[in-house]
Amino acid sequence: MEIKEWSNGHFGNIHDKITKNDLKLKYVEERLLDNPNSFQFNSWMECLLKQRTKLMFFNQKYWGKFSRKNCLQNGDKNTKFFQRTSTARRKCNKLIKIKDDCRIWIEEQNIIVDKFIVDYKQRFKSSHNNNKNLPKLGLNKIIFEDDNLELTRIPNIDKIKQVLFSIDSNKIPGPDRLGARSFKQYWHVIKHDLPIAL
Repeated sequence: MEIKEWSNGHFGNIHDKITKNDLKLKYVEERLLDNPNSFQFNSWMECLLKQRTKLMFFNQKYWGKFSRKNCLQNGDKNTKFFQRTSTARRKCNKLIKIKDDCRIWIEEQNIIVDKFIVDYKQRFKSSHNNNKNLPKLGLNKIIFEDDNLELTRIPNIDKIKQVLFSIDSNKIPGPDRLGARSFKQYWHVIKHDLPIAL
């Protein structure tokens, strides 16, 4: 309530201001359709767009602070808050059924998984053949075969461990949502599989 009172006292009702700004923008746009070279309407439009940008930025900041306050208050007092939030997100992200190529609904989870894997492989397979030999264009070789083998060689376990442990453990996780800390913590489990995966 304190944030709402402070916001209303200092800035007024942001939603009303955004609505009024929208109405004014529509009015000016209609006038500009009739008279596109009007200096007055063009400058008014520019001012309204700047005002809208500021209002939207403030609105975003306000709701960000409000949600953070809600998270801190409810989350620290009650872990059910986090459980409910994550459960709701999980339900939104869950696929219950999909349509196949014949537009028939598939509801079995294992068939849905197989369908995704097949579609993924079809979409992202390379259209090029696996022949790594470049066509002979009459270019001079700059990298010799020994250098090429050294560059394409899979690094040994000690080198991988050295590089991995030089990364900050608190670094942001990658797309697989695993940070450096996970790899360091389970190094004894993954150290033999990691070079194969590379």
